[in-house]
Order: sequence, then C-alpha cells, then structure tokens
Amino acid sequence: MEFIAISAFCSVLIAHLLKMVIRSELRLSHVLMVNYFVATIAAAAQVSPQHGFVSPFAAYDMWAVAIVTGFIFIGTFYLYGYCVDANGVGLSLAAMRMSLAIPVFISVYFFNEQLNIKGIIGFILVFIALMLMIPKSQNKEKKQFVKFKFDRISAYQSGLFLFLLFMLTGLGDSSLKLFERYYTEIAREEMFMAIVFLGAFFMSIAISWNMGKLWPNIYEILFGVLIGIPNLYSSIFVLRALSELNASKVFALVNVSIVVLGALTGWLIWKDKMQKRQVIGLGVGIAASFLLAYA
Repeated sequence: MEFIAISAFCSVLIAHLLKMVIRSELRLSHVLMVNYFVATIAAAAQVSPQHGFVSPFAAYDMWAVAIVTGFIFIGTFYLYGYCVDANGVGLSLAAMRMSLAIPVFISVYFFNEQLNIKGIIGFILVFIALMLMIPKSQNKEKKQFVKFKFDRISAYQSGLFLFLLFMLTGLGDSSLKLFERYYTEIAREEMFMAIVFLGAFFMSIAISWNMGKLWPNIYEILFGVLIGIPNLYSSIFVLRALSELNASKVFALVNVSIVVLGALTGWLIWKDKMQKRQVIGLGVGIAASFLLAYA
C-alpha cells in the first residue's frame, strides 16, 4: 500500500507544480520537454549494466511497447488540453478518471484477476466518488491549461475528443500492466520507464520545434527538473504496486487517492473552494479506499 501512497503523492505534487507553471505563464511544452529529459536520465542512471536487460534480444517488443507508451503519455497530456478547451474541465477530468475501467477490464478479462465482494463494492464506490469530485462548472479556468481555441466545434468532434482522451489514458495505464505481466523478467522498471520517457522526450522536441522556439529558459528548466523526478516515481511505484496487488485495486486506489489528496491539498495550499458534492465525494472515496485496501 505504501507504493500506492507514494505514487499518488508524486502525482499530486506534479499537479501543484504544473499549476505554478501555468500561473507563471511559462511555456508548458518546454517545461514538459525538460521534464521528460530529466526523467529519462534519472531512470537510466539507476540501471546497472548487469540488471538493465536480462536478455537484450528478447527485449525488442518491449522497446516498441515502451516507446508507444511514451507517445501515449505526452499525447494524452495535449489531448487533455484540447478537451478542456472544447468540453470544459469537468467532462475532461471525468473522461480521464473513468478510464481506469480499461486497465481493470484487461486485468480481469485477459489476466483472470479476481475481485471479491468488498473489491467490487469498493470499485463501484470509486466511480461514484470520482463523479462527485468533478466540479459542476469551471468555465473561468477553461482556457487556463493550454492555449487552444475552438471557435466552432461540432458535438461529434467534442465527443470524439472525450472518447480519445478516455481511450489514451486507459491504454497508458494498461501498458504498465503489460510490462508487469510480460517484461519484468527481461528488464527492470527503471529501464522500461527510461525508454518510455525517452519516447515522450523526442515527441516533446518535435512539438517544441513546431512551436517555433526549441530552447527553454532558466525557469522552464527549473520547473522541468522539479517535475521530472516525481513524474518518474509516480510510474515506478505503480509498477511496484502492480507486482504485489491486482491491477483493479491498484488503479482504483491510485485514482481515488490522487483525487482526494489533490482536493485536500488544493484547499490547504491554493484555498480552492469545494462544493458540497465534492465533500461528499471525499467521504465516499475514503470509504472506497478502505474497502479496496482490505478486499
């Protein structure tokens, strides 16, 4: 359970650092580029030659999975920006959080993981808690995340963005389960994540280049470094949790922990106001966490 707690803490720390980036009006694409570079180096530095790959020739398909995962990670981030602009924060968060159904479905259906009655009830409560925690209206923050602008967008396009966000977020989480299931005998978690972040880094270079200016300034470098380390360990500790617990419990607990901890720290640090339904959601989320923890 400590792995889940540390992973959730890292994710919430990243969220607060990103909020500082946005308030400072720094270029998010350049902060992300530095973040992925730092995460790649930090992960690779922890891998000794004798423990990186057990069998290099057996690792080609793992490289493919890791690089695609890296593309998914950064693609999800920018797609979230599109969704916020097109659909608002509430629906976009709902699509991301509900995506935990994908890795859970894959784990139960394809890997034959089991959930007892407590686990099933806890999993249902997670969905209820996440829905309650999503704010009703966040129009004033609609264009704060990334600067995309839609003057005209059809209902079909709006729905398509949400569906793609749901799928990409779920597939990104599922890739961690795939590594835990098939590749732990081939490579360590740090090696896999180094390749993941390397793929995301190259994609971020292309995005920054396309925006017209490649080099980050000193403040973007600073925030990139500060985000890169917790970004690495938020994934590393999910992988370690997956080695001990069923994916259904891990992803449900991680999601609800991030939302609950994020709401509480947002209230304490940024004086964010919480709606009554969100307070109820916090209580439901805590109850769900206890059920899943002891399922």
